[in-house]
Amino acid sequence: MGQPGKKLPAVALKKDLAAEVLALTGSRTAAAKAAKVHPQQISRWLADDDYRAKVQKLIEAGMEPARVEWNALVIRALKRVGELVDSKDLVIAERAARTVLDRHKEFAPHQHQHDASGLTKEQLIERMEKVLAKLKEPL
Repeated sequence: MGQPGKKLPAVALKKDLAAEVLALTGSRTAAAKAAKVHPQQISRWLADDDYRAKVQKLIEAGMEPARVEWNALVIRALKRVGELVDSKDLVIAERAARTVLDRHKEFAPHQHQHDASGLTKEQLIERMEKVLAKLKEPL
C-alpha cells in the first residue's frame, strides 16, 4: 500500500484499500463499502489495466500460502498411500493398491473392461509396482 514514509492522497488510499478488499473477497460491493466509494467507481478503477494488474497481483500473493500448503498436503498424502501399499497387512496393502489403481487414469481399467477386482494377483502386483515407481518419482 504505497511507499513507506510517503503520504498518499485520499483517492490513492481508497484505491489501495479497495484493491485489497477485492483481492480478498472478490466483491466489488465490499470493496466499495470499505473504500467508501460508489460500486461504479470500483468498476471504473478496474477498467484501468494497471489497477486490474495490481488487484491480480494481490490475489496471487494471497493464494501463494494456500498453494504451498496444498502441495505439502498432496506430498503427505502420496507418501501415506505409498506406506499403505507397502503395509505388512496384506488386506491394507491390497485395498490401498486397488484404490490407487481405480483412481489413476493410466492404470485404471476402462469401464467396458473388467474392474480392478477382476485382476489376477500377478497383474495386480505388476500394476502396484508401476504405481509405486510413480509415487517415488520427484514431484
